[in-house]
Amino acid sequence: MSASALRFRADTEESDDIEYHEAIKDARERIWISQTWFPGIERDAAEIIQRELRDVRVVLASFKEGSPVHSRVLGRKLKLSRAKANVESCVRLFLEHGMKPCLRFCYGHHPGWIAVIDAWVFWGPTPIHRDNHSIDFLFHKHPVRGPKGRFWVEQFELLWENFSHDYDAEKSYNEELVES
Repeated sequence: MSASALRFRADTEESDDIEYHEAIKDARERIWISQTWFPGIERDAAEIIQRELRDVRVVLASFKEGSPVHSRVLGRKLKLSRAKANVESCVRLFLEHGMKPCLRFCYGHHPGWIAVIDAWVFWGPTPIHRDNHSIDFLFHKHPVRGPKGRFWVEQFELLWENFSHDYDAEKSYNEELVES
């Protein structure tokens, strides 16, 4: 095997859906997730809420005009109403547990899914026609303190601060959202 192939493999942090969910179950300090909606819908929300952490941030899809979710819905061949209901199902438990401030909705650029869980960043691309957690080779993992981890933490923070709005603003774009 060539030195360049070894260098590439040594620099790759492969992961999978199982390791991602184990990290959520073991989280001690923070869980930040940016997804269109959780692949496991309520199950994923329950996993996060059960950790009872102070540092939780969840960025889900906004249905504001121009949002990248509209292309995502078309690519997955979903009805817009189904996609809106998926997002609503993801946030319901957060509302019931008084966690509305940890929710934001991305209407801007979507770089893929990102999950910052304690000292690790999980991330991956978003396929056009598939659930992004359905293919393990799309999972990547890097330490938060490394250059790749810092990059993805920064991307999450940019989404949180500059390309998303809160629950109350999103209600005007997603009629499925209601106060619990």
